[in-house]
Amino acid sequence: MVPVSTIAPIVSIFACGTDFWSQHYYAWEDVLPPRISPTHSNPGQVLDYQRFMSDSLLECYLTEARILREITPEIPITTNFMGAFKPIDYFAWAPHLDIISNDSYPANTVPAWETAITDDLMHSLKGGQPYLLMEQSPSQVNWMLQNPHKRPGRMRVLSYQNLAHGADGIMFFQWRQSQAGAEKFHSAVVTHEGNEHNRIFQQAAQLGAELKQLSADVVGSRTAAQVAILMDWQNWWAIEYPQRPSNRLHYWEQIKTYYAPLHGLNVAVDLLQPDSDLTNYRLVVAPLLYMLRPGVAKNLEQFVERGGILLTTYFSGIVDQNDRVALGGYPGELRKLLGIHVEEFDPWTENMTNQIVIEEGPLLGTYPCTLWGEVVHLEGARAIGVFANDYYAMGPALTVHQFGQGQAYYVATQGSNELLAGLMRLLCQQASVSPVLNVPNGIEVTQRVRADGRVVYFFLNHTDKPEVVALPAGKFTSLLNGKEVERQIEIDERDVAVLLAQ
Repeated sequence: MVPVSTIAPIVSIFACGTDFWSQHYYAWEDVLPPRISPTHSNPGQVLDYQRFMSDSLLECYLTEARILREITPEIPITTNFMGAFKPIDYFAWAPHLDIISNDSYPANTVPAWETAITDDLMHSLKGGQPYLLMEQSPSQVNWMLQNPHKRPGRMRVLSYQNLAHGADGIMFFQWRQSQAGAEKFHSAVVTHEGNEHNRIFQQAAQLGAELKQLSADVVGSRTAAQVAILMDWQNWWAIEYPQRPSNRLHYWEQIKTYYAPLHGLNVAVDLLQPDSDLTNYRLVVAPLLYMLRPGVAKNLEQFVERGGILLTTYFSGIVDQNDRVALGGYPGELRKLLGIHVEEFDPWTENMTNQIVIEEGPLLGTYPCTLWGEVVHLEGARAIGVFANDYYAMGPALTVHQFGQGQAYYVATQGSNELLAGLMRLLCQQASVSPVLNVPNGIEVTQRVRADGRVVYFFLNHTDKPEVVALPAGKFTSLLNGKEVERQIEIDERDVAVLLAQ
């Protein structure tokens, strides 16, 4: 019998190196789901299984959606996402949802930037279309080890953060607290007390009244970003397969690491697939772009050639969509664009560290680095920073390559938060990307643009003290109290302001 792989290249599993361990498939019945085995599972098969599971769940949704469209064609259809949920490829699902909706249950200790990145992901899934916050708790949840209440003001600030990042609706789980069952201690708008004379109900009622007041001026407006962070669910699945060079590589954590300093600068960010149209962006950040699917390298080359600024990192350009290594040297198809050749990559244990030395320019200094090192050779790029220690001491750790009208940066290690903050600030300056406004630390400011071109500014005070914010030239109307504002505004602790530019 002839192996299936020679006559029916139907699924990519047969392109994933099954011959290496003498695995031949003669019938579909031979292909089993990944399972515990005497040794490692085939990573290509595991990757395809993750694709299959996401697509299978999508098919369940589509089956139900078809029924609903026949019965209630006038009602939009959605299903609730759950933050950055690894098993489901949201980008594959998004075209089939009329509106994106999300569940958000951050712990009280989660910083503002970490909730904001999920909000930005939601507004990015359908090209900037406003989304819906379908679920949040009015106060405490019931499924953590300890479940403290949200402190006064936190629910309101988090709700406004969703509005600030592109939501058109704010909802809760749940309306009435159940008397029994697994979620009887999950908070609700109507508590076990059963009346309106409590903090939780009154905060929800206040928010509802404010949303009604804001609706005419905010609903339908959109965020606008000049910076994109590339995110690929299939890359996420592939890079975290157990038999990788390091089990310390966590894809979503790396995306958050590069997002945090941008949020700190009050720079608007979209999260996009690597093959997305990048025409309207000036700066693109692509951490751990391990997998290059067809067309991605060319897309990035065209972006930089036109004048864009690209930053990518170690362990990028390694494999294709079937998790097959690109032969000829790392970083594969990105080698020309980055102007480097990576001879070796060196994953570090937890007790291994190094330093990046930058001897000139705005990033002048010595910075600790962790997690990973590489032996990098320059092929047209210029070294901005070098490793201080180990056998690659004085070798490039941070490089830049002029490519067409733009520049491509490469970080060969995990730099400190201080370095990444300075680097993001530098790249924004080079890309002519400005913050929405310069504001005190702990103040988040965003803007949404209406169809008529008028701008709505959102100010969120995440701190425990009042702050004064200087405003741009011109006059503004407070959409919460109707007052005219100019020059500056004072925002109380854990409070918000929404201003419409006149």
